[in-house]
Formats: sequence, C-alpha cells, structure tokens
Amino acid sequence: MANGGKVDVENMAKAIKAQLDEYAVITGKEMRDAVLATGKDVKKYIKQVAPKHVPTDKELKYGKYKTRKPGKYAGSFTVTATEDEPLETEVAVHSRTQYMLTHLLENGHAIVTGGRTGSGHSKRSDVHTGRTVGQVKGIPHLEKADELARTELMEKLEKILMGK
Repeated sequence: MANGGKVDVENMAKAIKAQLDEYAVITGKEMRDAVLATGKDVKKYIKQVAPKHVPTDKELKYGKYKTRKPGKYAGSFTVTATEDEPLETEVAVHSRTQYMLTHLLENGHAIVTGGRTGSGHSKRSDVHTGRTVGQVKGIPHLEKADELARTELMEKLEKILMGK
C-alpha cells in the first residue's frame, strides 16, 4: 500500500484483493503444516496402539519367534503426502510393508485351519472335515486413529483461521 497505508477509491478493489491473496498464502502454509503435523501425530498414535505379536510357548520352544518380530506391523506405518499443492494438502498414513494385515487386524477374520488358534478366537470343529473353523476378533486401532486425526486437525484449523 502506497501513501502510508492509504488507498484511493479507484485502487480499493486491488488493495483488498492483494490483502486477501496474502492472507490465503499465509494461512495456506499454516494449514499445510497442520495437516502434516496431524499425519505425524496419527502415525505416532498408531505405533503405540497397533497390535504387537506376542510369541506363544510353542514358538519360543521351537525357535519360530525369530521369524515373527513383535512390533513389525506397528513400525511399518508411514506418512505420505498424496497431494501437496499451495492451497490443497492431503496426507495418507499407511503401512508400507504390512498393508495386507490392516483390514484383518482391524475387523477380524475367519479361520479354517487345523490349528493355531489362541486367545480372542471363537472356534468349533467342522463335522464334515474335522478342521477347526471359527472367527478371530478384530483389534480396532485404525478407526480410533481416524477419529483422532479428524478432531485434532479441526482444532488446529480453527485456531489458524481464528488467528490464535
């Protein structure tokens, strides 16, 4: 603004547009930072609450514990920016290597095996095949992380837009 902050009537629209553009750039950067920070917080939360493999006595006895490391699933989560433009930022928190387990662990799954059932399993023997069939209960952890992301991001964005 020229003339010590004064604007003549003919240039009023240009001055207002310039101020709004400046505001959009500043808040856009702050919002981008808030989205990225929320993604990192959600990743940290998932790492804390994600189910971790606890070795059975049989695994310990026969040395199979070495092949199934506790925390491998929880440690596989990462934050990736799926869209990163000046006024539009989107991140995804996902499992890099254990993505095939996320749905099964979150929602549970059926089992049809001759063995390997443990706590949290509902099982019965099939009359025709003699194999164990049943259901493994899910361990909800991603849905809670999604709720955390939504509430935390909304709080951060409200603070930014209110100028706090």
